[in-house]
Amino acid sequence: MEDKNYTLWGGVTLGVVVIVLGIMWFVGNTPAPKPGGNIVAPPVTEADWQEGASTLPLTLVEYSDFQCPACGAYYPVVQKLKAEYATSTRFVYRHFPLPQHLDAKYGAYAAEAAGKQGKFFEMHDMLFEKQTEWGIDTKVLLGDPEELTPAMEAVLMPKLLSYAQKLGLDIDKFKADIVSKEIKDKIDTAIADGRTLDIPATPTFFLNGKQLEPNPNGFDEFKKLIDAALPKS
Repeated sequence: MEDKNYTLWGGVTLGVVVIVLGIMWFVGNTPAPKPGGNIVAPPVTEADWQEGASTLPLTLVEYSDFQCPACGAYYPVVQKLKAEYATSTRFVYRHFPLPQHLDAKYGAYAAEAAGKQGKFFEMHDMLFEKQTEWGIDTKVLLGDPEELTPAMEAVLMPKLLSYAQKLGLDIDKFKADIVSKEIKDKIDTAIADGRTLDIPATPTFFLNGKQLEPNPNGFDEFKKLIDAALPKS
C-alpha cells in the first residue's frame, strides 16, 4: 500500500543523503500507512463511478490511483471479487491520484473522458492492465516538477489516445474532454475530498462505509470479510 508521505534516512554523509533522497522521491518509496481504521467513507451518490445496483446489500469503495503499483497489484483481486460477488456487492471507484505519481492525474482524466462516452470502467481496466506501458517512469526525472512537462505529455498523450481508439471512442471528443477544465476540476475536487477524509494510502478500501485497515491480503482475505458481512438467510 502506498502512503502519501516520505521518510528520511539518517546517519549518513551529506552526499549519500542527497542520493538517497533523490531515489526515494522518484521511486515513490514510502513508509507504512498511518494507524487508523476508523475512517467512515461518505455515502455513495449518483456522481460516483459504480458497478452494481444500489439495492445490493454490500458496497465496496476503493480510493485509488491509476499509476500506483499497489493499486495495480490489487486490480486483479478486485476484478475477481466483481465476478464472484456481482449479485451481492456494488463496487465503487473513487479517484485519489498521489502527488509523487506525476502522470496519475492524466490516467484519471482519461478515465473521466471515456466516462463521458459511457466507457469509464473499460478505460479503468485498460489503464490498470497496461499500467507499466503508459506510466511515465518518474525514476529518470530530474528536479521536482509538480506537473507533467510538455515533453512528458508528448510521450503520454499518444498512448492514452491509442487506448481511446481501441475502446471505439469518438477521438475528437476524447481529446477535448481529457484536457477540459470540467474534468480537471472534478479530479482536483476528488483529491481534496480524499485529503479531508485523511485517506492514508492507495488503495484504501471501505466495506459498507467502514475502512478496511489493513487492506486484506489477497482474494481469500477479501472473500472472508465479504462473506462475513453478507446478510444471513
